[in-house]
Amino acid sequence: MITGDSNAFHKICSVLPSIIEEVIKDKDAIIEKENTVYEEIEKTQSEKNISFEMALYMLAFGDYIGFKEKE
Repeated sequence: MITGDSNAFHKICSVLPSIIEEVIKDKDAIIEKENTVYEEIEKTQSEKNISFEMALYMLAFGDYIGFKEKE
């Protein structure tokens, strides 16, 4: 709706594999920081007693408008 292209999401997703490959090739150039994503997923999984996959989904979309849990 935003772009006016009904295939915009598909186009983005089709480009991602090549971008991921580029990032993997250049991984030595990336400064590695502490990765807390896995810990956040496990924490959400434990707190909400849900599957790892559901916790990943919630972490990925949790800050999007309309997805945030009511506090």
